[in-house]
Amino acid sequence: MPQSADGVSYAPKVTVEQARVRWDQPAQAIERGIRAVTPNPGAWTLIGDLRVKIGPVSVAVDAPKPLPPGGIHTDRRHVWIGTGSDPVRLGQLQPPGKKAMNAADWARGARLDPAVRAS
Repeated sequence: MPQSADGVSYAPKVTVEQARVRWDQPAQAIERGIRAVTPNPGAWTLIGDLRVKIGPVSVAVDAPKPLPPGGIHTDRRHVWIGTGSDPVRLGQLQPPGKKAMNAADWARGARLDPAVRAS
C-alpha cells in the first residue's frame, strides 16, 4: 500500500560545518552528536590550528582533573577534552591526510603544548 504524501517532512543533509564539535555543550550531547555524524561527514574539531576528525568519545567520570570546555589533558594512555559538563575521553583521531589512529598515540607523537585547546 503506497504511503500518503500528507504530513511528509524531509530532513536536510548534515553539512560539514554542522559536524564541528562544540565543546561548550554537555558531554552527553557531544557524544551523541559525534555518533550522529559518523562516518559521514565525520565529526571534527580544531586542535590548535590543526583540523582533525575525531572518532568515538565516552563521557569520562575518571578524568584526572576538571577541564574547561576545549581544554586538553593527556597521559600515556588517554586523551581527555573538557566540555560544558564532564570531560570526554577521545577514542580515535584522524589528522589530515592520514589514517585514523588511537588518540593517545597521536598525542604522544604530536607533543602538544600544554596551552593548546580544542575549538
